[in-house]
Amino acid sequence: MGRDLVPIARHDLDVSSFEALAKDISKRLQFNIEYGYYDSEKNCELLGIPFVEEFISLGIAYFNKERDTIYRLIDFSYQEKLCYEKYGDALFSMAIYNYSDEEVFHSQEEIEEKKWILSELSYDLQYTSNGNSLAEIGREVINLDFEYFSRWSFFYNIVIYENYEEHIADFNKFRRNMMRFCELFGGDKIYYIDDQNRLLKGIGQSDELLYSWNELEIILKERLSDFIISIPKMMTDKYYKRSFQTCKNYDLGFVDDFSDL
Repeated sequence: MGRDLVPIARHDLDVSSFEALAKDISKRLQFNIEYGYYDSEKNCELLGIPFVEEFISLGIAYFNKERDTIYRLIDFSYQEKLCYEKYGDALFSMAIYNYSDEEVFHSQEEIEEKKWILSELSYDLQYTSNGNSLAEIGREVINLDFEYFSRWSFFYNIVIYENYEEHIADFNKFRRNMMRFCELFGGDKIYYIDDQNRLLKGIGQSDELLYSWNELEIILKERLSDFIISIPKMMTDKYYKRSFQTCKNYDLGFVDDFSDL
C-alpha cells in the first residue's frame, strides 16, 4: 500500500456555524463556496424525507457573484447529526441505522465514541468538478491539501538524504506556498506525517480533526518522541541532518516553521 504525505496545521477559522465557516474561507481565499452535504438512503429513511442521491446545497458564500462557483464545502455527517438530534441515543439501536456492516455498535464504549465523533466538526473543501480535496477542517486542525509535492517516500528522502538535489528548488517553492496557506488560515507551522505511520493509529487518516491543536501536538510528541524532525534545521544544520541520516527510522514526522525561508 502506498504511503501518503499528510500536512497538518492549526487554523483560526470561524467554525461557529456551517455558513460562518463557508463565508470565512470565501473571504480568505477570495472565491465563492457552495456549502452543503450528500444525502444517504439510510439517513433519509430515518428522517422521513425523499432520497435524491445527490449533493444538497444549503447556500453559497459569495466573494464575487460574477465568478463561477467551483468549490464546495461539505459536511459528510450533516444528515447523521440530524438523525441523532431527532432520536438521541435510541438511534444506535435502531435496525435501520445498523443495517450496514460499517456501523454496528456492540458496546456502550463504541456508542460513546461515535457520539464524540458526531459532536466534533469535520468538513471537506473540494473542487466541485472532480471532488478532489483541498482541505479537511476540524474544530482547530486543518489538513492542507492545496499544494501537492509528492508521496511520503520521496518527501522523506529529500529531507533526510537530499537524494534528489535537482528537486530542492521545487521543494522550497512548495514549502513557501504551504507557508502562505498555513498563515492565511492562522497557523504558524505544519506537521508532515505519513498516513500509514504505525505509531499514530488513525492520525493522518482524519482522526487528527477530532482533537484540539494542543491535544494533537501532545499526541504527536508522545508517540513520535524525538523523531519529529525540523525541516529548517535539516536544511541548515549539517550536524543535525547527519544525526538522522543514520537512524533508519521510517515512522517519524517532520515539522516546518518556515524559519529558514
